[in-house]
Amino acid sequence: MGKSVVEKKIVREIQTKQFEQVTVTVGCQEEIEWKDLKDRQAKVDKISNLLMADFTNTYNEVCTKLGVDRCIGVVEVADHSSQAKDSGDDFFED
Repeated sequence: MGKSVVEKKIVREIQTKQFEQVTVTVGCQEEIEWKDLKDRQAKVDKISNLLMADFTNTYNEVCTKLGVDRCIGVVEVADHSSQAKDSGDDFFED
């Protein structure tokens, strides 16, 4: 049995006008317990899917309220799960 702190963040900058940008950021930090690496990966994937759904909803809402084109922008995805604080003797075992 192991424990991990998984931190993920998605950031997108939207150019609303010339020389004007809005940054949309969605992030989460979750502590998970897992029994093996397969279980850990499944839980990390679930967090990723939830974060992407949250980001999509937030991003669309911001774009709609600001009246900007959703295609303009730069995407930066930061996944800090590899830097997570892990415990458990079986971390590198299947």
